[in-house]
Amino acid sequence: MSAPDLALPDDVDALKAMVVAKAEKAACLEERNADLEAHNTHLELVNKSAEERIARLTAVVKMLERSRFGSRSERLRTGALSEEQYGLVFDEIETGVAAIEAQMENVRKTVVFQHTTSGAHG
Repeated sequence: MSAPDLALPDDVDALKAMVVAKAEKAACLEERNADLEAHNTHLELVNKSAEERIARLTAVVKMLERSRFGSRSERLRTGALSEEQYGLVFDEIETGVAAIEAQMENVRKTVVFQHTTSGAHG
């Protein structure tokens, strides 16, 4: 809004009301911005945690692939995994994937909730 486009009233009380309204709107926007920054920080932590779990699960999968499909010397050196060990590894993978999915679902619910309630701020 440039100065020539702004139609200001001559009444002092009306001008005061406009200033108060703008200050209230600015306070609401600052509060909303702080909320979004806090949520962004939370999402960054969730993302970092998920990335760490994914890296750990990827390492487990690579270890399984080497153990199962590596050259014969690699298989002899590391020893063959028993069915029980394979089961434990797959349980770890399933648990890790389920944890990541649950974390992502919680984030989705939070984002949807904040999106539906953001109309109260603006």
